[in-house]
Amino acid sequence: MKSIIILVCLLYSLSGKSQTTKFYFPGEDKSIVTPGRREKAKYNLDQAYEAYNKGDLEKTRYYLGQSQDHLWKSGSFYYLLGKWCYDMKKYGSAKRYWYKGLKKYGCWECKELADKLLSEKK
Repeated sequence: MKSIIILVCLLYSLSGKSQTTKFYFPGEDKSIVTPGRREKAKYNLDQAYEAYNKGDLEKTRYYLGQSQDHLWKSGSFYYLLGKWCYDMKKYGSAKRYWYKGLKKYGCWECKELADKLLSEKK
């Protein structure tokens, strides 16, 4: 009889916890990319290109990070991130970002730069 009561209590406690258990993955945002977030991210990406064209790599990285924080990535995002990595002499990262831009967003310019990087290393 005692074992039945313990079993019932155990089952009851497990069933109660299973209904309230929530899984959380760090860095995962459950919300969709809203138009406001998209516009803010596009603005940050434009600012990143402007900073890059002026030669300010620190500001470029800052604005790329802001664009990424607003969950907006595109072919032009990966193109510029790869260019930034290349200028910082992080060639492996540059190649990886350019190929990601090609695979996810069809960024043909990214492929050309990655292929050029591979041919330079040979």
